[in-house]
Amino acid sequence: MCHIRLKPTFRICLKRHSRAALPLDPSTNPDVSTPALPRVVLDGAVEGPHLISTWRTYVIQARDPVISPSGAVRLETIGEDTHLLTTGGWMGDLRVASSGGSYSLRVLDSKLDEAGWRRLLDDLSKATAALPLAELVDGVGLGPSVDTPTPFIRRLVLRAYADRVVTAWDAIARRPHEALDAADEWTTPDRATVATPGAVLAVMQRGMFTASGPVADRLGGFAPAAWRESIRQTTSDTPENRFARHATEVVLDIALGFPDDDVLRTVAEQARFHLTRPPLRDAGQFRRFPAASRVMRERFGYRELRDAYFALMGSAKVRWEGLENAVRGGLRNTEVLYQYWCFLALQRLLGSAEPSLPTRRTSDGLHVELSVGLPSAVRTPRGFLWHERQFVPPRGTYSVPLRPDFSLAREDGKWDLFDAKFRLDPASQAKHEDIVKMHAYRDAIHGCHAAWVLYPGSTSEVHSIQPREPDDDPSGVGVIALRP
Repeated sequence: MCHIRLKPTFRICLKRHSRAALPLDPSTNPDVSTPALPRVVLDGAVEGPHLISTWRTYVIQARDPVISPSGAVRLETIGEDTHLLTTGGWMGDLRVASSGGSYSLRVLDSKLDEAGWRRLLDDLSKATAALPLAELVDGVGLGPSVDTPTPFIRRLVLRAYADRVVTAWDAIARRPHEALDAADEWTTPDRATVATPGAVLAVMQRGMFTASGPVADRLGGFAPAAWRESIRQTTSDTPENRFARHATEVVLDIALGFPDDDVLRTVAEQARFHLTRPPLRDAGQFRRFPAASRVMRERFGYRELRDAYFALMGSAKVRWEGLENAVRGGLRNTEVLYQYWCFLALQRLLGSAEPSLPTRRTSDGLHVELSVGLPSAVRTPRGFLWHERQFVPPRGTYSVPLRPDFSLAREDGKWDLFDAKFRLDPASQAKHEDIVKMHAYRDAIHGCHAAWVLYPGSTSEVHSIQPREPDDDPSGVGVIALRP
């Protein structure tokens, strides 16, 4: 046993216990090849985060602990002030709160490091931003939206527009839209610079005359005592800049909701900076969107900020049940998100330049139909790619119903089948039982040409049925390495 002293009131102990000493359900730890389990004991408050792993079970010693976010990892009481914390496939930030304080835990997965997570997010962001979001906007800027946006979808959309938004702010700062503002003030006649009929009329209307002095004598007692001066100056308080300020405040509010996202942290910093500088600093309150403005339609910077704002507003009408179930606060279900990412990566492998998401339009918005257990399809150059299509007897299979993660309906009438498996064996290869499952698909599903395991490794392999088959379209079973 090793004791690491973090604070006087906190001790963390790492032990190894056999399954006999600490009986657990093997299904809670499918990726562990050894029966030894790490043990983490928490008995006080300390600032984290402390790093733990996915697919592990830890012992938490605390009184009445509460896990947040809830509904993802599992906490089971096994004794007085002793609990089992099972992480499963959830990765991200956890908070353990108890009567003794709170503690931050960061759950990591070696198969998906931070760089891989960013690449996965980038692909999901591009696909989400490619949806017809601007078409979903109704009455932008006329009042608060009645839609309840899904925070993670807005995060994806803002990530996709991050570079364009920052570039737009820089362009607006370099070439702001300004207008001439005429202001009147009264001064003495000797300081007047403009003599217009309007100025004379203003003097006569206000009766500001003097009856003394040489000039008054010559004018019969009607020499002006004051003069109205009309001053023209440029102003940044225009409808276009009011909109730009409002859009920047919306972007800042969304970005601040995700402090763990390095891309959105940069966006938030830039938003704060530009809100303190002209022209956004000098713009007044936003009241309506200047739809008729040529500046909004044509000028670089304003046009890009408008497009990003419309996309963010339209994202409030996007519903993606599968994504909402895979993200809980600071936690994300790596297996489900990897499956969604593989759906996009497969489209690229099949020749699609821009992978797309399957959607369904209803009166209340746009529904993304990429969800575990829900069949959907998109078109690719090689045929229709199905997600979660079920094959049932007698036409689909000759035995039991089967549901591969992805099914490609080929132009020759056959099927290519794929299963996404976010796991590795001890040698960092695809697991043996996953390849065996591909044989079941290949033999049981009518018309199956080839069945493939998609896994986050580095080695691909093919087991062809016939020798000397074409390299670009072999039959049989195989493994394709797909890593974000």
